[in-house]
Amino acid sequence: MDGIRKKGLLGSWSLVAALTTVSRVLGLAREIAFARFVGAGVVMDAFIVAFRIPSLFRHFFAEGALSQSFVPVYSERMEAGDGKEALRDLLGRVMGVLGAAVALVSLAGVIFAPFFVWLCAPGFALEGGEPYELAVAMLRRTFPYLFFISITAMLAAALNAHRKFAAAAFTPVLMNISLIAAASLYAMQPVPQGAVLGWGVFVAGLAQMAFLLFFARSVCGPFWPRWGWRDSKVRRILVLMIPVIIGSSAAQVGVVLDTILASFLASGSISWLNFSQRLMEFPLGVFGVALATVALPKLSRLHAAGRRDEYLASTGWAIRSGLAISLPCAAGLFILAEPIMATLFLGGKFNLMDVEMAAASLQAYALGLPGLVGIKTLAPSFFARQDMKTPVKVAVLALMCKFVVTLPLLWLWVAQGRQAPHAVLAGGTALGATVNALALWLLFRRLDPEGRQGAMVKPLLRIGVAAGLISMLLLEFAPPPALWPEVSRMVRALWLLACVGGAAAAYFLCLFLTGHRWRAGPQTDSPSIA
Repeated sequence: MDGIRKKGLLGSWSLVAALTTVSRVLGLAREIAFARFVGAGVVMDAFIVAFRIPSLFRHFFAEGALSQSFVPVYSERMEAGDGKEALRDLLGRVMGVLGAAVALVSLAGVIFAPFFVWLCAPGFALEGGEPYELAVAMLRRTFPYLFFISITAMLAAALNAHRKFAAAAFTPVLMNISLIAAASLYAMQPVPQGAVLGWGVFVAGLAQMAFLLFFARSVCGPFWPRWGWRDSKVRRILVLMIPVIIGSSAAQVGVVLDTILASFLASGSISWLNFSQRLMEFPLGVFGVALATVALPKLSRLHAAGRRDEYLASTGWAIRSGLAISLPCAAGLFILAEPIMATLFLGGKFNLMDVEMAAASLQAYALGLPGLVGIKTLAPSFFARQDMKTPVKVAVLALMCKFVVTLPLLWLWVAQGRQAPHAVLAGGTALGATVNALALWLLFRRLDPEGRQGAMVKPLLRIGVAAGLISMLLLEFAPPPALWPEVSRMVRALWLLACVGGAAAAYFLCLFLTGHRWRAGPQTDSPSIA
């Protein structure tokens, strides 16, 4: 039996989740540094816009399209027995074509930075003055990040295909360290200049690319960028990328529209959404992204080898595992939203109003966490079969549902003068994610109509009972939010750790008592949940 079958998804997921946890903890430290040193105001709003624009393109050229198209083709060639020389040649040709494309886009972004800011944050452009000028200046420093992170994503995809997950999972740590340093330098300047934040992104992208290039060469051997437009495998990857780019476009259109709408709301709205989104992304990254990272290479190999039952069992395990983690995390984030915000961010330039506003959007985002994790675990099952069109159609449907509900609700919210209209945008994201995940699951069930490998009812009942239990415990024992600002940061941190630790212990004990087990399936040696 080959190594990937013996190791299974559980061991790889544990490794990636552990390293991702380190990165996410540093990510929280980064957001704390931004909250205390920069605050939720004009400079932070401008930086988020300047960082978000190249990040949107990153989803087209890197994680969102290239990785999901490159890994199935690369894994297929590995399964077919292509030697190291052939695989290095494929790597070099993809790097050459990808590098040329993203270099041109990055150059265009630097030159036409005012247009991109006007397009993605028209509220800044209409107001003029400091927010617009800051965003344009920062964007000219952050846009080259697109080139660096696109090459980084390709190298990470190759390492993941070789089942070398550690280096790629550690890479975001470099980004967080760089941005923490940039926020600290911003606070140390006699007259703070936002440009240092943009340079922090530039340095982070360069460091990530250099770091993974070293590891990719050690695993795959020496390879160099080559122009490979006419190579059949490169063209196949590009053809597979087209529907994924369209699907990514649907998701990123949602992000852009949220930014556009938030730019017309109160100053700080973009920052409040960003801080709450970062907290929501902690469990999403540790569990959802980690599952997707290890699932895609394995599912691609299982499908290429014709091992259908193992393919279905592994996908079913990933879905159930994602639910087992995301449901209690969503409950905890919703109930403890304000205490979490106060514990992590209150102080410096981040005041009580910022805590309340960011907590409101965190609660809205939390409702969509199971859906977001579900997308991360279900989409690889389609990409592994090189079915790129189905997730695209579902993503477009989810986007339409999101804005059909969000736009009139936001207008009504603002017209009635209600607080925290930005939370409506977060709620729309949660709705879209839930619709997306449910649709993908229904389509996946067509491959396993009897539910033999993807049984959900009993596990979901057990998970639901355990999540309901910890919700009641948190509601009963968590102190009222009004008390949190009155105590010291240390007391808040210990109080929060006690709430989270006690709830986690109760949750896993309840799962155990209801018969929920993590074990190897009897038919496939793939992890499953009874």
